[in-house]
Amino acid sequence: DGDKVKMEYIPASISISAADASKYPEWSASDRIEESIKDWSKWPNFELFERSTITVAGVEAEFISYQVDGFFGEPLLLYQIDVFFDHDGIQWHIGAEGDIEMAEMLRADFDHVIETFMILD
Repeated sequence: DGDKVKMEYIPASISISAADASKYPEWSASDRIEESIKDWSKWPNFELFERSTITVAGVEAEFISYQVDGFFGEPLLLYQIDVFFDHDGIQWHIGAEGDIEMAEMLRADFDHVIETFMILD
């Protein structure tokens, strides 16, 4: 499937995963963002805050940030970020999730991860 690294601080987490693109060659970063929006928009309190193209380690990436209902009632609302990009046969996903009250701090931490992220050969 893929490899995943996850960093957590209560009540938030940032994760990085990489998967072999040859398993899903037709599923581009744009397709993955579209699918994410489609899935999350079914939730009653979904709100898309931002959708843009960014650069991660010199590679163009798809970015979204949004609000969605929390699971099992706590926290009530989550702030989530998804970044998808493809590089050298690998499909990358960098995501973040935390209580909506932590959105500003989580975004700052996430931006730092994106700014310092490197793909090693």
